[in-house]
Amino acid sequence: MTRKKKTVLFIVLIVIIVVAIISFFMIARQKKATSSPNVPNIFKVISKVSSETVDISGNVEAMYDYDVVSYGSGIVTSVFVTDGDTVNKGELLLKLDDIEQKYNLENAILSLSEAEVSGSESEISLARLKVKIESSNLLHQSVYSPANGIITDFSVEEGAFISENEIIARVLDPSKLMAEVSVDEIDITQVREGQKVKFIFDVIPDVEVYGYVDYIAPYATVNSQGIAAVSVKIILDSVPDVIKPGFSFSGEIITSESEKILLIEKKAVSTKNDEFYVLLAPSDDSNRPELKKIRVEDYDDTYYKIISGLEEGDSVIMPISDKTKNGKSDDKENNGLFGPVQIPGMGPGPGPGPGQRPNNGQQGR
Repeated sequence: MTRKKKTVLFIVLIVIIVVAIISFFMIARQKKATSSPNVPNIFKVISKVSSETVDISGNVEAMYDYDVVSYGSGIVTSVFVTDGDTVNKGELLLKLDDIEQKYNLENAILSLSEAEVSGSESEISLARLKVKIESSNLLHQSVYSPANGIITDFSVEEGAFISENEIIARVLDPSKLMAEVSVDEIDITQVREGQKVKFIFDVIPDVEVYGYVDYIAPYATVNSQGIAAVSVKIILDSVPDVIKPGFSFSGEIITSESEKILLIEKKAVSTKNDEFYVLLAPSDDSNRPELKKIRVEDYDDTYYKIISGLEEGDSVIMPISDKTKNGKSDDKENNGLFGPVQIPGMGPGPGPGPGQRPNNGQQGR
């Protein structure tokens, strides 16, 4: 092979290698562009039933409780119940020593018999009154339940001495429960008597129990941290038997009726000059999104509450500009909406020509 032929062959090989390298990078770039298109996200306007509430917690207690009072005095001779027992109204709870009261009653009865034989009308009347007094004294040596319910705070034992008018226990009526909660000075302005209250009990977490606000104290108290709060009395409606006085709860006072609200994710909304805009996805064959001004207010960290401008089920486009590729943006206000964007099925599109106005605010902004 001559020197000239070797030179030509070498040049041809170099050209083939260069062409192969260029082709490889062009194909790789094309695949990357195809697999990762600059396509915007689509967000739906969703609805939610919402209501304004004030959170509460505490312990329920019996709405009605009754003091068990001993109207007699003496040594306890018999005890018929223990703390926590369920009792009925009029049920005998304990007895006191009543020998003296029985003796006095027998004497009174004897005196009445003698008066009825030989006494005057006034003597007979006084004797009858004495019998009533001694009968009442004897009755007071027994202590009865004042109501149906559960006996609590009862620790009396046989042999103990009970004084006259001493409170020895309480009877709680578990059929009607209530709760007293503290509502801080900020939230109390929303609370009204008659508002519905929802309770959640740990013992039955899947069952909602309801009640209503019965009373709001006319003044506030200040705790050790300097926070003012108002006492609110809540009455529970119907209570499952498993719920007992003293059980803890969490819940909420429903300060406004439930309403249906519309929400849109914050990242689908852009702002310009303190106004809010979205790109409404096309609903016809024009394949052209509509730039739309909306009114919103903050709902939570993720969503805006829609005041006007969008309907439930609307599709909103979050376009991707050169600034918002890979989720990054240096322009917090524009958020890619007012810069160069790429919409599925559309190119960037030409800008308005001389004398032309922007179309629906999509171009020329």
